[in-house]
Amino acid sequence: ARYRYSLGTASYMQKDYAGARKGLDPIAISGKTVDGRAMRLLIAIARDSEDWAFGLAKAKAALALEPRNVEWESAVAEFEAKTGDKAGSAALFAKMAASNDIDRVMAAADAEARKKDYAAAAKVARDASESFPQSTEVLFRLASSLERAGSSQEAEKIFLDLLAKRPNDAATLNYLGYMWADKGTHLERAREFLEKAVAREPRNGAYRDSLGWAYFRLGNFDAAEKNLREAERREPGDATIEEHLGDLA
Repeated sequence: ARYRYSLGTASYMQKDYAGARKGLDPIAISGKTVDGRAMRLLIAIARDSEDWAFGLAKAKAALALEPRNVEWESAVAEFEAKTGDKAGSAALFAKMAASNDIDRVMAAADAEARKKDYAAAAKVARDASESFPQSTEVLFRLASSLERAGSSQEAEKIFLDLLAKRPNDAATLNYLGYMWADKGTHLERAREFLEKAVAREPRNGAYRDSLGWAYFRLGNFDAAEKNLREAERREPGDATIEEHLGDLA
């Protein structure tokens, strides 16, 4: 099983989805046991290759064995929408969003975001913020969904409120810092936030990319290249990093 997983992972990294499926399929479900790592990769393969029927079949099989697993449940709802079962998807998402289990609610919001229905993701997160007012995770998802839905002003306010509660939260520092850098506003403050995020998680390629982009916007091209090259080393082939390096060149 370990060999097959390693083989499947290597194939997936090379975008050899057929080879990855060949390695992972036999171990994703064994008897009545789901191998979570293998199943996650198979679902990722379905998304990347846009083989929605395959993803739905795998997610349903995993959910049948682990009916309380929110990851498989949200994947079923996601792939139902992709395969044309809009009513079934909407009903399952509504059931998840109305749950008293915060993980289940957040899984619904995340799946809506993966579908790029950011308005729906924001609605799930906004409703959840009333049910779970102390949850900073809910607020982060609300702010990020609002930003992607085009409501950046409200998103900025929520991110700043989050940082007042958790001033060293790397994910929030990165998101808001990059948001400002991409818009070309508050550039020095964006750089400061992103320096803090990178200091908290120096191995995070996405944070390095954000910091490099802030330096690019500031006109400090040496610092921009240093961070963008490090981001590329950590996340080879990432389209956003490659685009930023192209702009720098």
